[in-house]
Amino acid sequence: MKVFPPFRLDPINECLWRSIRGDAERMVLKPKTYSILAYFLDHPGQLVTQEELLEGVWPDTYVQPEVVKRHIFDMALGDDPKAPVYLEAAARRG
Repeated sequence: MKVFPPFRLDPINECLWRSIRGDAERMVLKPKTYSILAYFLDHPGQLVTQEELLEGVWPDTYVQPEVVKRHIFDMALGDDPKAPVYLEAAARRG
């Protein structure tokens, strides 16, 4: 189980849990959204390019960039794009 407070990724149930004041709330993610989040958590602090992400999550498959963006948006985790805590985008890099 990967923990990044207040979240923890549950690989057995393929879901995300968020703790709020001691209570755990289950956050259901689409399977590919879960896979993308798990991939990011396997590469903490690293710049992950779109090509790397596609190869790690959708090997040998063509995927529209908008599909990837939609899944990443779906797991925004409440981050403020101007001051990200969990996910930071690097324009034209990853």
